[in-house]
Amino acid sequence: MATRKFNVIFVPPYSNLAAPHVSFAFLHLIAGKGAVEDGFDIPQASPTSGGDPYSSASSAASATCSPPSGHQAVRFETLVLTSKPNQYLVCPPDLCTEAKAHQESPQFDRTADDLRAAFETVVLGLGAVTEMAESKDTLDVVARTPFVRWPDWVTVRFIPLGENRSTLAIYSRSVYGRSDFGANKKRITDWLAQLSAQP
Repeated sequence: MATRKFNVIFVPPYSNLAAPHVSFAFLHLIAGKGAVEDGFDIPQASPTSGGDPYSSASSAASATCSPPSGHQAVRFETLVLTSKPNQYLVCPPDLCTEAKAHQESPQFDRTADDLRAAFETVVLGLGAVTEMAESKDTLDVVARTPFVRWPDWVTVRFIPLGENRSTLAIYSRSVYGRSDFGANKKRITDWLAQLSAQP
């Protein structure tokens, strides 16, 4: 039986790059899905397909990797979190009644429309974030991790609280795999910090 040798690649934990995504992604590319139990579920070619079982992993990790077509709109009122740790929910306690938020939503001294405009200025100006869908009070974006560009889905609802007061609900979750090593939490807390600093 042929054996496959591999080297584990560790990427320095850059403060703003969610580097663990990269480390485990490259480990998959080199060693295959079975090498990491708590990493990324990368599609493998069928043994009967005659294809290279690692070619689909290379394709999934390429810069053109796109989220699956199964994206569905999030209803925060009925949202139930999965058992996976690769998600982060920020929500007002009276909105997400079926899910325990990881963080309670902050409030802002601006209208919901102004809050949305400020959020789009902060987030959509980032090269790794693209708009996926929008409605009157909700915005869906794809946020990609550096280098490997794994897609994470982020849904944001902007909520008016009265005159010149508003808040928001945010649900960030990884499309692939199980563990994100805190990448979704770091992304959302960074965005909220930048949003709070907006004039």
